[in-house]
Amino acid sequence: MYAAKLDGEGAAMYDAAVALSGSMIELGIAIGGKDSLLMAPCVSGEVVKAPGNIVISTYVTCPDITLTVTPDLKLGNNGVLLHIDPGKGKRRLGCSALAQAFGQVGDECPDLDDVPYLKKVFETTQELLSKQLTSAGHDTTDGGIIVTVLEMAYAGNCGVQLNMSTRGYSILETLFAEELGLVLEISLGNLDAVRQKLKSSGISADIIGKVTELPIIELSVDGTLQLKEETAHLRDQWEETSFQLEGLQSLASCIKSEKEGLKTRVAPWWELSFSPKSTDSIVMAAKVKPKAAIIREEGSNGDREMSAALYAAGFEP
Repeated sequence: MYAAKLDGEGAAMYDAAVALSGSMIELGIAIGGKDSLLMAPCVSGEVVKAPGNIVISTYVTCPDITLTVTPDLKLGNNGVLLHIDPGKGKRRLGCSALAQAFGQVGDECPDLDDVPYLKKVFETTQELLSKQLTSAGHDTTDGGIIVTVLEMAYAGNCGVQLNMSTRGYSILETLFAEELGLVLEISLGNLDAVRQKLKSSGISADIIGKVTELPIIELSVDGTLQLKEETAHLRDQWEETSFQLEGLQSLASCIKSEKEGLKTRVAPWWELSFSPKSTDSIVMAAKVKPKAAIIREEGSNGDREMSAALYAAGFEP
């Protein structure tokens, strides 16, 4: 989305398109197109220009939903945190959430500098998933490594012990640079196999900490303790802005209940009351089957999955 009619914006959009298309060609993938070029409305005689940006939404088929992982940490004291760094050690803070928090933009932004390496990281990670060698994962491009790990701990209602090394960068660059990267939770039993697989694929990875059942966040940088606090306390601070906004549209008692519930919330427990099995072949071979209509609301998805489920149950979608 660009204010293409303003001076310099059309050229900036062209440069972005060239860079994007080059990366897509190297990756061997394609994207569609929908542009918004009316990004400089005139309000009360003043031109309000939106910053140029590219938003790419993706969706893919999922061969086996049982092999997907979520960001929440799950392994308690048996979990190790592994950082995979396609940014290859760079720590650029330009346009980061941290820079914006200080009212700045920054100088140098993170970039995709090595497309083949990113592709290699993705393909190898898919192999780890297919072999069930990782239990949780999250990317570092929205807040940096520290935000990534905190979000994983908040979701898992557990603690972490992080040991970071600055390697010549400042603490802020080390923790908050939004470079391309992944943080994976690996069990102690799978750690050697995972590291060997990454090494054989030419991918470097660092152990940055471990998971703990005790819900305490500990952060050490270059051997010096920088933070030690209860997960619940940090999460309350993290969520406070959202709760303040909710206060404008919800009952105070409901907000208080939700806030208190975060401290003890666990994943819902469920169990099927029957044993799933394939629909009888006679039903599937029938020429006349019950018909089912699937109504898809605009902007929603899941209609294909619902159609497949009904078909497998013996309906004619």
